Amino acid sequence: MLKLTDVPTEQVSAITDLVLAVLALFIFLYFIRPEFKSGWKRNCWICFFGVMFIVGLLGSVIHGFQIAGPERIFMWHVLFFSLGLFLVSFTLAIIGDLAGERISRKLLPYIFLIGLIFYFIAVSRIDGFIVFVGYQALVMIPVVIGYTWMGFRGRLPGAWYMVVGGLISLLAVVLQVRTALEFTFVWTFNHNSLYHLVQTIGVLFFFAGIRKSLRASI
Repeated sequence: MLKLTDVPTEQVSAITDLVLAVLALFIFLYFIRPEFKSGWKRNCWICFFGVMFIVGLLGSVIHGFQIAGPERIFMWHVLFFSLGLFLVSFTLAIIGDLAGERISRKLLPYIFLIGLIFYFIAVSRIDGFIVFVGYQALVMIPVVIGYTWMGFRGRLPGAWYMVVGGLISLLAVVLQVRTALEFTFVWTFNHNSLYHLVQTIGVLFFFAGIRKSLRASI
């Protein structure tokens, strides 16, 4: 029988992970509505938010319950594989916006291979999640630069929301790598829970940008 953790920082991390998962689920359900035309871009984002829901749910369980032995190892493997798919769908969606759908489709097998490489590297390290955070930091740089350029050129509705989302995600990365960070304000927050909270705000901006660009194509 699963037992809830009694570590305050882990309890808060579990709650904030769950908040991120619920948000991702609502956005997933929003974009699968028939009012949005089916297409490569929409499908990439639907996959992204669907996987985000799974990742957030798994993270909430890992943080929130006392799980040891093979079960915990198995859950981390599933989480890292899901994070690989998370990165693949996000990267393909961004490439589709910045370079075009044809190039995004063409790069699918190579981006998927990168996702698999990420998985194998992550499961081979004790601090495997930091590999994900490093990839996130790298991919957010072209996100900020690319969408800024598209915003100035007026080439994509919602581009500036994407820029803000990218900047907030970079801030989340900075908080995540500051592993000694911890403070108490009603609850006890550490680098994990702060990462989740800041990333949640970033996701809201990404949602606004994606929604605006998809609505422009209706």
